[in-house]
Amino acid sequence: MLFSSAQDKATVHREDGPSETSSVKTKLIGRKSRKEPPKPANWRFSGKTFEQIKAELQPGELFVDKEFDAVDTNVFYSGNYPKEPCNPPYQWRRPKEICKNPEMFVDGVDRFDIVQGATGDCWFLAALASVAQQPKLLKKIIPPYQDFKTGYAGIFRFNFWRDGKWIEMIIDDRLPTKTYEGEIILPMTHSEKKNEFWTALLEKAYAKFYDSYEGIEGGLPAEAMVDFTGGVVETFIVGPTTSLTFFSTLSRAFKLGSLIGCGTRPNARGISKTTNIVPSHAYSMTDLQTIEDNAKSKILLLRIRNPWGQIEWIGDWSDKSPCWNRVSDEVRKSLNVVINERDGEFWISYEDFLKNYVILQLCHIRLDDTIVDGQEAKHRWEMIQHFGRWISGVNAGGCVKKIDTFWTNPQFRFKVIDPDEDDADNTGTVVVSLTQCGIRQKKKYGVEACFIGYSIFKLDDSEG
Repeated sequence: MLFSSAQDKATVHREDGPSETSSVKTKLIGRKSRKEPPKPANWRFSGKTFEQIKAELQPGELFVDKEFDAVDTNVFYSGNYPKEPCNPPYQWRRPKEICKNPEMFVDGVDRFDIVQGATGDCWFLAALASVAQQPKLLKKIIPPYQDFKTGYAGIFRFNFWRDGKWIEMIIDDRLPTKTYEGEIILPMTHSEKKNEFWTALLEKAYAKFYDSYEGIEGGLPAEAMVDFTGGVVETFIVGPTTSLTFFSTLSRAFKLGSLIGCGTRPNARGISKTTNIVPSHAYSMTDLQTIEDNAKSKILLLRIRNPWGQIEWIGDWSDKSPCWNRVSDEVRKSLNVVINERDGEFWISYEDFLKNYVILQLCHIRLDDTIVDGQEAKHRWEMIQHFGRWISGVNAGGCVKKIDTFWTNPQFRFKVIDPDEDDADNTGTVVVSLTQCGIRQKKKYGVEACFIGYSIFKLDDSEG
C-alpha cells in the first residue's frame, strides 16, 4: 500500500482517478506476484446483508447471531479469565434487559463515552477515542438509523476495513454481563452513561471481527486506526532527544485529520507514583496547542487521553497543576481545562511527553469527505494498493543480503512530481506500508506475524 502526498499543500488524485485539482503524478509500475492471492472472505452473516436478515425476521422476533453465539469461549477462549467481578460465567443480556431506556447514543458521540473494561484492548479504545472526534469517520464505522425504538429487532451492523475493502460485521445485541453487588454491570467496554450502548456493541462487533474478545487483547493503536479508516500509518520512536520540529509535524498531521496514538515504555514497577503514567499502555492524542504564558513564553502542549477513563498525568499542566496560574483565563477557557480526575484526559508539555512516551503513530486518512475542525480538508492523499505474496522458489528472494535472489522479489517503480511549483525544494512525500492479511484473527490458533520488509532504491533519471 502506498500513499503519496506533497509536503503540506498537496491535493492529489485517488485510486479512482485523478481529481481536477491534482498536481501530484505518482506512477506505480512493476512485476506482480506470479500467483494472485485469494480474495478477502465475505464476513457477512451467512453471506446475507443486514437488510436481508432483518427482512426475514418474523414480527417481534429478535435476531440471534449463531456465528458469534452467547458463549463464554467467545470472550476468553484460553481460559485465562480476568479476576472477579469480571470472570465467567457471564449472563448474556440484551440492552433492554440491562436498563429500562437503552439508547445507542446519549447526547451524541463523545470520546468520554469510552471506558475500558476487562478486555486488554486499550489500543483499540485509544484509536476509537480519536475517531470519536471526527463524526464523518464514525458514521462510516457505525451506519446511522440503528437504535432500540421503532423497528428494533436485536440486530446491529458495523463496518471495518480489512485487506483493501470495507467489511460489514453483523451482530446481535446480547452482551456479556455480570451481577455484582445486586447490580447488572458490563464487564467489558461500556459508557459512563448507564443507558448508552454504542461502545459496548462496537467492541462486540470488533471482537467478532477477530473471533473473540480475547482476540483483541494486546496491540498498538495503528492496527485499529487502519481497521477504522483504511488509512496508512507512520510509526515514530520518540524520546527526550526528539527535536522540536517534530511537534510541527504532529500539529500539521492533526490539522489534516490524521489520527494520533501513542504508547508508554514498559516499567516492571507498575504505575509511577510521581507521574501516574501507566506503563506499556496505549493512549490517544486528542489535541495539540502552542500557547503563551503571562511572560510571553511559548509553551507546547499536548492533550492525551487514557482509555481507562481515569488515572491521569499528575505533573506540570495536569488538571490541578499550578502551571495554569501562569496563563490567562482566556487561554484556560480556549483549552477547555477541566478538573476531572475520572475522565482520563489531561494536558502535558511536549518536553514531559517525550520523557514518558516511547512510541507515536500517525494514521493518514484518505477519505474524500474528511472534515477537520468543521471545514473540508484541502489536502489529499493518493493511494495505490497491491495485493501479492512471497512464494518460495518463485519471488521470495529474501532480504538485500541475499544477493543472488533478492532481485526476484516483487518490484514496484514510482515517481513523485513536486506539486508546488512556487517553492524550490522539488520534493514530495511518500509513505509505504506493508500489511499482513488475516494475522490477528488467527491468534488463538498460535499463528504469529512473519517478519517482512521492503527496501527503497533511488534510480537515476536515465533509468526511467
